[in-house]
Amino acid sequence: MTPESIPPSAPRARPLLPLRKRIVLFVLLLSILYAASILVQEWGSVEKEKPLMNLFPSLRVLLFQKGTQLDLYDPYESSVHSAQKLEQGNALLMAPRLLSTRAILITGETSTRVHDMRSSYNYSPLATDQKSLLLHLSRNTNFTYSIPDGDHAHLHIDFTACGEIATIPLPAEESWYDASKLFDALNLPMQRKMMLSPAETSLALVHHDTFPRIALIQLIGRHATALSVPSFDPEQLHFSPFFIDDQTLLFSVLDSNHWGTVRYRLSTGTYEILSQNFTDHAYYSLSGDVILQQSFFDETINVPFGSVALLEQIRGIPVQEIASLTGQKENHSELFSLLFQKPEESSLHFKSNLTTQSFNAIVESELREPLRDFWRDYQLKLAQAVGVFHLLNLDPDGTLTQIETIPFEIHPPATFAQYVEDAEPLLRALDLPTSLIEEYHKRRRDAKDKGEEYLLVDDLSY
Repeated sequence: MTPESIPPSAPRARPLLPLRKRIVLFVLLLSILYAASILVQEWGSVEKEKPLMNLFPSLRVLLFQKGTQLDLYDPYESSVHSAQKLEQGNALLMAPRLLSTRAILITGETSTRVHDMRSSYNYSPLATDQKSLLLHLSRNTNFTYSIPDGDHAHLHIDFTACGEIATIPLPAEESWYDASKLFDALNLPMQRKMMLSPAETSLALVHHDTFPRIALIQLIGRHATALSVPSFDPEQLHFSPFFIDDQTLLFSVLDSNHWGTVRYRLSTGTYEILSQNFTDHAYYSLSGDVILQQSFFDETINVPFGSVALLEQIRGIPVQEIASLTGQKENHSELFSLLFQKPEESSLHFKSNLTTQSFNAIVESELREPLRDFWRDYQLKLAQAVGVFHLLNLDPDGTLTQIETIPFEIHPPATFAQYVEDAEPLLRALDLPTSLIEEYHKRRRDAKDKGEEYLLVDDLSY
């Protein structure tokens, strides 16, 4: 073979092949190491955000209020984020609501704003020409659900990127329902609230200004249903919706005869009486347990929200107790008709519209003054009602186990119990870290020293 026939690159080909292989192997090794590092980071992130991925929700954050200050308690970071978020002079129409682990919704007389608790960022979730007394947002705040002023017949859904995307007709108003008259008589809080299911596929709406019952909105199918518990009267009131999971809704119901706590299965449309007692509020603990809060007087009498009016209806006054002041009931039928709602019954209840002047219609002073004094003492006893909140753990099989009690008192002009003055037993039941409970105790004590209240205003689970 002549020198001209030998390829000039042949002598260099052999040493270059191993070099190429080394480069390829090196690149592959770097790729594997990079992928492994990302996997480790994501694994750690998944572990950190494990509560977000559970099939069942758990407590994420709690929101406390002291005057114009809001405190966000984060149990995963064991930290508290504080900010002055309430504007002086802009009276709140509803308590601040948690939207996510950092975003809160504040609805005032002049504006509705979404605030970031960890920065100064805030914005209005509504268009400049819109107003709404009731609205809620998805956790990523991309979707806004609202009942605008002037249209209580529809739920409006807006998407950040393209404006309104749907209006869902709500259940029709019920002819028997007079909200102001009914709630004044019962001494119960009127609730206005939207609650999303953990996967945000359903929305439970309670809007007592217009509807007595919970409206359950299917956000995917875009239709609304008014819930109605078959074992209760058709004229029934619903309170405190709470998603146990995406397919199970817990709420409380009462009619003119009784009340209780109900579990509703979305997949089957069936109702189950979970408890003959009324549940004021339900929570998820940090470990995922469902905690129910119920109000009791005399340790045995369950009364929704500790309502003074409902307590009076339950207790009643034995006829013999009044007869000891007036003499035989048969001889004073007009007097009994003047003072009592159903004078023919053995357990009597004063008429709700009585005043001290009402007793002037009784001519005989020897009857008038003792009865007036008795009525005053009875009203005072009711007005200064003392009771306890029972905290109960809901087991998967439906068993309720009492875990804590919290005392409460109702002082005029309050007519029901809604907030606990000392939430520490509740925080223990919710499995909050000791450091956060100690921080709560310190902040509550500081507020009390300044003559201010330190109130738990909202909690968030998903």
